[in-house]
Amino acid sequence: MKRRLIALIFSGILILGVAGMAGADTFTLSSYNVSLNTSDPGLVLYWNPILTQPTTWDLNVGQSTGWFNLFKVGTTESTVNFGEDTVQKPIGVSFNWTAPTATIPDTVNGETHGWTLFIIDGAVVDWNDSPAIFNFGNGGQFTLALMDGNFGVPGSTNIKAQLTYLKPSTAVPEPISLLLLGIGLVGLAGVRRKIQK
Repeated sequence: MKRRLIALIFSGILILGVAGMAGADTFTLSSYNVSLNTSDPGLVLYWNPILTQPTTWDLNVGQSTGWFNLFKVGTTESTVNFGEDTVQKPIGVSFNWTAPTATIPDTVNGETHGWTLFIIDGAVVDWNDSPAIFNFGNGGQFTLALMDGNFGVPGSTNIKAQLTYLKPSTAVPEPISLLLLGIGLVGLAGVRRKIQK
């Protein structure tokens, strides 16, 4: 009975050690900024953040955040001037990740432009880099997809984003996880040796 209790305790320690190394990883977006066309020539745009900064997600490999509102983009121009506002202009979102550290690249890029058809005017946001692959640690990867947008002129739309965890970093496990794993293995080996005697 005593041996079973000891074996159960060491099994629990072993499970804690393995769980500590194979658990969910944390992704923390501490801030983001949108660069876009804010003056003529081209369709004059503005943006407003929607997602709270910082935001943290705990994800397992293969798991996704689902689509969430990242920011609002729009224009106060009353009409689209053909030839000037219909020219494509760059738009980019730069991300500052505090977890995982050393995440690269830090931007997702796209294009915006206005369009006009008789008396109907509109605007388009098209992401060239989406979904963008971000690298971190030692081989870790996640993607960040941005949804394209369309809106009337004047008008606005919400740009949605989705983070998907692709691959974990092969970084060295935390010392406490390794310690728990070691104690669990040594303890179970000791209990097995006593049972065999």
